[in-house]
Amino acid sequence: MRGNGCLLGWEVSKISKSNRGYRFEITFTFQHESQSRWKGEFDTLKDAETERDKVVAAFYNNTFIMDETISVSEFYLHWLEEIKRPYLKHDSYLSYRNCVYNYIMPYWKGKTICQIDQKSVETLLFVTAERSYSVARNLKALLTTSMKYALENHFISTDPSIGIRLKRKKAVVSGHQQAVYSQWQMRRLLICSKGTSLYLPILFAALLGLRMGEIIGLKYSDVNYMQKTIHIQRQLRAAPKSSVEIPPIKLKQEVSTKTPAGDRVLKLPQIVLEAVMKERTRYEMLRDRRKKAFQDLDFICCSSYGKPRSKNYFWEPFKDLLRSHGFPDIKWHGLRHSYTTLLLKENCNLREVSRSLGHTKASFTADVYADMATIIRGIIPDVDQYLPEYKSSDYSHVLFPEAYLRKLLPEACI
Repeated sequence: MRGNGCLLGWEVSKISKSNRGYRFEITFTFQHESQSRWKGEFDTLKDAETERDKVVAAFYNNTFIMDETISVSEFYLHWLEEIKRPYLKHDSYLSYRNCVYNYIMPYWKGKTICQIDQKSVETLLFVTAERSYSVARNLKALLTTSMKYALENHFISTDPSIGIRLKRKKAVVSGHQQAVYSQWQMRRLLICSKGTSLYLPILFAALLGLRMGEIIGLKYSDVNYMQKTIHIQRQLRAAPKSSVEIPPIKLKQEVSTKTPAGDRVLKLPQIVLEAVMKERTRYEMLRDRRKKAFQDLDFICCSSYGKPRSKNYFWEPFKDLLRSHGFPDIKWHGLRHSYTTLLLKENCNLREVSRSLGHTKASFTADVYADMATIIRGIIPDVDQYLPEYKSSDYSHVLFPEAYLRKLLPEACI
């Protein structure tokens, strides 16, 4: 968009009259060149003088706009691809991209960036929150960051996102679907899933708190069989579907973890280690049997031909398992929530639980999972009391209480 460097000076000319009305010229002086543009045409001299005074005041107040013709689409394509993308993780980039192409550009189509006001920002967030609160939360973060950049670089004169608050959506737990499982329900789920293709993924989610993208991205090379640990260092992701035409991007199936803190090493309970070793035996048998067709990609959760599973592969079998055994309906990600909630109920150290989840801050874990207190009876009402003073610790291997694992499943010992 604009690549002229730092603005060294400016000048606003006197008002002149043309065939179309009154106008004045603005000259910008950069390090290597100068640029000029006319502002007008005004019907009366008074209108031109009023606008000229506003422009001069904006320069003195450092709130001037470099170019009032830049569209919302032009600005956000520049901001997303040139400013933000080099610093974003793969998941964050896709999330930002979804917000830009599916929400911002369609909503402000035909508008310039300097025409966006606070009311239109509030309306966009409100409409988005009605459809998806999580998307609205991401959208608000994007707007806050992008508008700050726009203000600092003189694309806009005032920040329309300042002072806007997104009302927190209260969790609604219906009788048909609950957010987390109790300890008894989790124990029964592990027992009922044993012997199925869901058993190992459920173990990873229920006893390690892994995200689905992390589960399908696990490789046998990530497992240290001697130390009984597993290294979470990648995930498998696909580009999200779009409601508008988005230019295709080069899809990298293997991507880094959601955040830098997501790259972590976890202790493996014995029951999980044994399940991994059993699956490894099956993997080697299939590889030897199908030497030509088998793809030796080293993924733990893979097809009989070695291909990695997609995130949606386990969804239908998981729902069938819940229905066939009379479990309350729950989202797959609810297993990660259940893992966290049950550990907090056992008074496990919040920082260690947060580290095992791959969260950057323990406060984020507390903010997200404290709401579960209304769902599981007896859970600690305030997790803040379990935030001890920081002490130097080795968090590279997060070890969970054996007593908890024994209560959850007798054979799930470390």
